[in-house]
Amino acid sequence: MTEPLRFSTEQQVVDALTKASQRLADARRKRDEPIAVIGMGCRFPGADGLDAFWNLLSDGKCAIGRVPSDRWDAEAFTSPQPKVPGKMITDRAGFIDEVDQFDSRFFEITRREASSLDPQHRLLLETAWRTLEHAGIPVESTAGGRHGVFVGICSSDYLALLNKTDLSTIDAYRGTGNAHGAAAGRLSYFMKWQGPSMAIDTACSSSLVAVHQAIASLRGGECEMALVAGVNLILTPGLSINLSQAGMLSPRGLCQAFAASADGFVRGEGCGAVLLKRLSDAIHDGDRIVCCLSGSAVNQDGRSNGLTAPNGLSQQDVIRAALKRSRLTPDAIDYIEAHGTGTPLGDPIEMRALGEVFGQRERPLLVGSVKTNIGHLEGAAGVAGLIKTCLSLQNQALPQHLHFDQPSDHIDWSLPIEVTNRYRDWKTETAAVCERQLRRAGVSSFGFGGTNAHVIVEEYCPTATDESNVSESGLTIVKLSAKTETALEQLTRQFACSLPDGSLAQIAATANLGRDDFQFRRFVIAASREDLVLRLNDPTSSAEPQTPRHKDLLSLGQRYVAGETIDWPAVTPGRRSQMVTLPGHPFVRQRCWVTTQKPHETTGPVESTRTAQTLATSESHPLLGSRLDLAGKAIVFESDIAQVDYLMDHRLRDEAIFPATGYIEQGLAAAQRIAGKNLGVRDLQLLRPLPVNESGCRVQVVLEPDYSGGYRCSVQHRGDGPWQEHATMQLRDADHEALAIANWNAASSAAVPTKQIEIEKHYASMDAMGIQYGPTFRGLQRLSVQGTIACGEVAFPPSMADFAVYSLHPALLDACFQVLAALMPGDQHAMWLPVSIDRVDHESLKPSLTKLHVVGRLLRDETSDQWIGDIQLCDETRNVLGNVRGLHLQRFAAKPRQPSDHRSRRSNDSHPLGHPADYADAATYESKLLDFAQRTVAEIAEIDVDEVLLDAPLTSLGIDSIMAIELQDVLEKEIDIQVSMELFLKDLSLRALLHEVLSAHRSNDAQHAGSSSDDAWVEGAL
Repeated sequence: MTEPLRFSTEQQVVDALTKASQRLADARRKRDEPIAVIGMGCRFPGADGLDAFWNLLSDGKCAIGRVPSDRWDAEAFTSPQPKVPGKMITDRAGFIDEVDQFDSRFFEITRREASSLDPQHRLLLETAWRTLEHAGIPVESTAGGRHGVFVGICSSDYLALLNKTDLSTIDAYRGTGNAHGAAAGRLSYFMKWQGPSMAIDTACSSSLVAVHQAIASLRGGECEMALVAGVNLILTPGLSINLSQAGMLSPRGLCQAFAASADGFVRGEGCGAVLLKRLSDAIHDGDRIVCCLSGSAVNQDGRSNGLTAPNGLSQQDVIRAALKRSRLTPDAIDYIEAHGTGTPLGDPIEMRALGEVFGQRERPLLVGSVKTNIGHLEGAAGVAGLIKTCLSLQNQALPQHLHFDQPSDHIDWSLPIEVTNRYRDWKTETAAVCERQLRRAGVSSFGFGGTNAHVIVEEYCPTATDESNVSESGLTIVKLSAKTETALEQLTRQFACSLPDGSLAQIAATANLGRDDFQFRRFVIAASREDLVLRLNDPTSSAEPQTPRHKDLLSLGQRYVAGETIDWPAVTPGRRSQMVTLPGHPFVRQRCWVTTQKPHETTGPVESTRTAQTLATSESHPLLGSRLDLAGKAIVFESDIAQVDYLMDHRLRDEAIFPATGYIEQGLAAAQRIAGKNLGVRDLQLLRPLPVNESGCRVQVVLEPDYSGGYRCSVQHRGDGPWQEHATMQLRDADHEALAIANWNAASSAAVPTKQIEIEKHYASMDAMGIQYGPTFRGLQRLSVQGTIACGEVAFPPSMADFAVYSLHPALLDACFQVLAALMPGDQHAMWLPVSIDRVDHESLKPSLTKLHVVGRLLRDETSDQWIGDIQLCDETRNVLGNVRGLHLQRFAAKPRQPSDHRSRRSNDSHPLGHPADYADAATYESKLLDFAQRTVAEIAEIDVDEVLLDAPLTSLGIDSIMAIELQDVLEKEIDIQVSMELFLKDLSLRALLHEVLSAHRSNDAQHAGSSSDDAWVEGAL
């Protein structure tokens, strides 16, 4: 039984009541406290970033376009007639670029795992990083915090693509790579956050429901900061066909919300994110506050005219609930960012609901929808509308609502509602609050499952302290850092050409206080913004006098570059509220994608193709083989390339590897066989090396027609395991104009080259790199260099007796490629191999030709750390016969291999290390062990050996628990020492891991021997 409260004096009663009243007021304040938006990030159709998005909106542009050719064959799946089975009514939507590209290294994910990772997860990682950069909050500074992640996501197209592949290709990452819950969990994991983390799927309202949940979590004290994101990608035609069959998509491919021409919505894709804090915390922490969220609400339609039919009463209720939680009346709202899909059913219901809530007012309620610009982003639609509204508040302007030529007859326009059919300033009425009325808006989002959400957004009125600028301090240091040297160079260039308006002190505060520190670093000391730009462009310009201030900053910068942790707040004055927007860390993306084309099985081994019914003609191409008689649009040729003897003359480190030029010939030959004419190669991607096994090498060339009249071509091989895709390309009509002699070629022939290169020495140099050519591939007869241009003379290979069969013989074209090696700097003579080629155009080679004249140039691509070459093939009179543009060369330090068979190859190729006692000293053994472990990690993670940094945490290389088990297994078998899995949980580097393994083993040996002998053999390389 609780004791009654007793007060001895009247004052104690008053004090107790005062405290209780204060606690109640604090509880109410926290329950109703506005939530500050302190950062944003986006990648939307036609807009990669916030500035680009606002430019698109303010310019009144529409980013809707045709389905990209790399998604699906639009012509094959589109029909102008409604509800044709298997067809969609439109081939238009809002798309973003390079969804197959990802900087896996930056996010500490191996390329092996990244290929099974839904690109929606990748977009979320990139956009989350950009959002914290915009907020000026280093990600590392938030590690371990009670910060939440709330993700709206509802589509699974990539999983559908993965499920089309053979079941044997399912790896350990398909589950975590595609589960919606893992999309949120991956963000929390990468940023080391320990607050609530959840994925939310309420269809089209998912991301705005996520905003509502984040607001509740912040107000309830579950988290201190919350990242809210929404994402959507359109990778397969399935859902578009479904929506067409339901009559929801616009035949015109436009969202014409509230217009008489409204006939459905158009789909869109992209990702957006906002970073939220309680307003009091944001002010205390000095954050830059974009605007505030004063209230939100979520409800359900319940039983209506149908599951997907909107319920106007529920829409009214959710808006009223959000206004009530914001303690606002309908008169306080200036603008509504509507759901506004453009459907004849939904638009009138939404407008009627707005009229019921906001009808009793004198001034009109302005209404618009971002879907008219970028389409309906489904799971990301709500956050897209929210970001548009935040940007509108920030710029005090309302962008034009597009495609509203004539108002819909089904909407009552006598209501005080006006569509923002033109760009206009966002004006306010004079009031006593902050000397003017705050601008306020509502954002609506309705899911087709019946879940509705509404959020109230208002501008933030900063105090005089917040608005004051950072004081100028004269000579200032600005730091830059990146995860790779290439990214650092790119970041420096972006700083030099994209500095925002603002003082040098603001720029320094943003760079020094608002960005993470990485391994590759540099600094600039400048006296003004203009001086900073000058020094970024030319670090050696206008040397600063050695004043005491300059000497101090120089010493500081040198210590920073050397890796020292600097107390930047002590060096750089300022708050996040005074920061400006600087270029973000560059993402060096690479293709990470599933093999979507399922190879076409024959009845047995490759010999069976000779007995199966085929469409082969008497013109048998050695690299193409016979055409299989298969149903469907795909055209498939199959051959055993092990029967082509000259391929054994192309070897990398003593292993016969199918040359890049072989894929070009396969594509050209297949096109010639089908189309009866020369086609050009576009966007050749070399995905993995193809070893040519002398006992048999079964290859299929798969062509599928595309909308442009050309073909998508895929070259696939099946060994002991499943089919694997080795190369892809597009085959298009050849561009004969592209064969014109370029300026760099003409210039090279204006004078005699200055440096002659001996051919034997040239091939000896190639051999030393590990690129070994037999007689067929040694076609270079002469080679010379003049500046950045190389010239060569190439003789036709001996195997050209079957000349008429080939378009461009692989050995002939490979010899043309070889001239580029002469242009490599002396310190770059590592193994540089082709990874992609932008385009190949050529004329038919005449039988009378006996040699080609070749001109090549080579440029360094700093953004991708690659060399890029261009080559022209000419006849004896210098008429151009062929052009190769954009030959991308990547450095390969490790032996190329196929991911599927790394265990068997390791067991066959490796040599036992033996026991430490077998070595003369500890250092020799440990060096061997370290080298073996480094190569093993590279193989398991499918990365180059030089990417395995010995003193970096294994998790930073993307080594997760699955790969750790594989590494544990290999190490235990090789060194015959038990490796505790607990060591992998310590986040050690490879060197430290091996040191602990050997130390523990030596300690156990000493205990069993009853000895305390010296532990010398773990003191060497480890």
